[in-house]
Amino acid sequence: MNDRLITAAGLIIALWLAFSLMMPAQNREALSVPTTEDKGADGYAALYRWLDASGVPVTSWRKSWTELADSADFAPSGNILFTTVAHLRIPDDEAIDAIRDWVEVGNTLLIAATLNDTPLWSMARSGDPLSAIESITGIGVEAAVDSDGEPMEEAGHAQGALLDIDPVATHPLMTEIGSLQHVTVESTQFWSPVMKDTGLVLMKAATDRRTGAAVIWERSFGSGSIIVIGSSTLLSNRMLGVADNAKVVSNLIAYRLSHEGIWLFDDRHQGLDDAYDAESFLSDGRFGYSLLFLFAGWFIYMLGSSNRLVPPREQPAVPHQIDFVRAIGGLMARKLNPADVADQLLEQWANELNLPGGDPSHGPLWSRLKATPTLESHRLDALQLAYYRIRMGKEKSLVRFFNLLHHARKSTG
Repeated sequence: MNDRLITAAGLIIALWLAFSLMMPAQNREALSVPTTEDKGADGYAALYRWLDASGVPVTSWRKSWTELADSADFAPSGNILFTTVAHLRIPDDEAIDAIRDWVEVGNTLLIAATLNDTPLWSMARSGDPLSAIESITGIGVEAAVDSDGEPMEEAGHAQGALLDIDPVATHPLMTEIGSLQHVTVESTQFWSPVMKDTGLVLMKAATDRRTGAAVIWERSFGSGSIIVIGSSTLLSNRMLGVADNAKVVSNLIAYRLSHEGIWLFDDRHQGLDDAYDAESFLSDGRFGYSLLFLFAGWFIYMLGSSNRLVPPREQPAVPHQIDFVRAIGGLMARKLNPADVADQLLEQWANELNLPGGDPSHGPLWSRLKATPTLESHRLDALQLAYYRIRMGKEKSLVRFFNLLHHARKSTG
């Protein structure tokens, strides 16, 4: 496999993984969720900033409901906790008991529920808002029906279908409020509270204009109260400035928030948590992408032309005498004329045989060699041919000539 192709594939995968990890999932999916950090249509960033700018003590609560009673960050009573159902993290029985006890000592739990609206984020929730409301408030919820006993519904709209709410003037939350509006993107049913316990007191604060069913209601709970808004979009970023929606918040502050109290947004049950959550980590899609990238890198590595990340390093060899001779020979071969070297070798042999020197053709040496019976004629012919090829410039290497000369000298003794 081509190394450059492997490198290019690895680079593309690395860039894709970096983009997946660095870009928030909310931006990639364009899905707005009901948290104080979300600036999309269904988030609460606008409400949070408005309260903060107005001087209302406000915070994002990212701990369990069980820790509310023991917190030293706010007074034990006179506070408002704003939560939205359906929850992403469904509270257990211990947390529900804790929030009911916290309300009972003089605090307010404000619940915005996806009853009469269906935002996009609610489609990904596994929790049931009906069971959540009943378990927390002790009040059941049933579908509103028409004269034929059929459930009343509202068709969805991509840009959101506006729904009107009429205030109940006698309730403190509706002071100076003329009308309210919320919105649904997907089709939705209409729901209303059902009193299963005749000893409970339920106060209607607003009703749906079409069905007449209660949309906002309050249940007193000890010294505190639980207020349910049957819409998750009434106080969202997109609807806070519509109609008299914002007036509900200011009335609630005057009605239930004490001078020492604080407004808390329940961000934990919508996914924002100060503590490490192993379950959320493992369920995060980016964790799967990371594992996929590691597996892909390992797979490409195993299929590559080499299963080594770097070439093996060769151990330096200890130089020997033959290496020195070869180095010197290579140096001389690059500097000396091959023809001159061949002549010098033949001249040296002639001197060793006590033959007269100085003949450029080396005639005495060739005559002596022809008369030597131990030297085969074909070896002599090959030696002469190699010599003449070097003299004529047809052969640049002295290796073959030197080898033939070496064997000829051994044959002559």
